Amino acid sequence: MPKALFLDIWKDFTPMDDDLHPDRKTTQRAAKRIAKAIKRHQRQQSNTEY
Repeated sequence: MPKALFLDIWKDFTPMDDDLHPDRKTTQRAAKRIAKAIKRHQRQQSNTEY
């Protein structure tokens, strides 16, 4: 996909006790990384529009 963004949202992954699912802190960090990437992308798009 030519315009796809690749994000390493699971960097520093910490699992819950089941060793499969991310813990709450990891999930919150991932959500913040996604939100930050979307905002950055939107800013870049608005800067390139005429």
